[in-house]
Amino acid sequence: FVNVVAEDTVWSLGAYPADAATAVQVWPREVTLCTRLVGSSEDLVIADVRRDLRVADGVLAASGEVPYAFYAGVPLRDGDGHVLGTVCVLGGAPRELSADALGALRLLRNQAVRLLSARHERVTLEAGRSQLAERQEAFEEAMEIAGETFWDWNLLTNEMDQARYRSRMLGY
Repeated sequence: FVNVVAEDTVWSLGAYPADAATAVQVWPREVTLCTRLVGSSEDLVIADVRRDLRVADGVLAASGEVPYAFYAGVPLRDGDGHVLGTVCVLGGAPRELSADALGALRLLRNQAVRLLSARHERVTLEAGRSQLAERQEAFEEAMEIAGETFWDWNLLTNEMDQARYRSRMLGY
């Protein structure tokens, strides 16, 4: 699943079991292993979470309430290299992760980054189109008020047209 890490919270997207109620789970940042990857550029594979000294100081490990034994995560980086979260897998039993399986996890991470980037670009483009439409509307309103120009400039297509206002002003 994909984890997105914020200041105090971690959102787990696509966690198992995936139904409407659990498709997105929210966790306090201090109880998740993926938080350790945010400050690191390395992949993290833990064969047995319950016995690994690297995570013994974690809230879940310290309480003895770790609901899984195996963890493998790779950092999710944006275009600037900042770690936004992780793509990870959990398992109920301790195990080693093969190089091929780690490679597959990295491929999933790369796909998640592409999808997140595409969504970000789409949202940015939609915001830009909305701004252009607002500016076009303001421009048209200014032309209506001024009533002295012959030009209609479409900011979306960058085309200019005289006919629309000329016919109003000159009566033909």
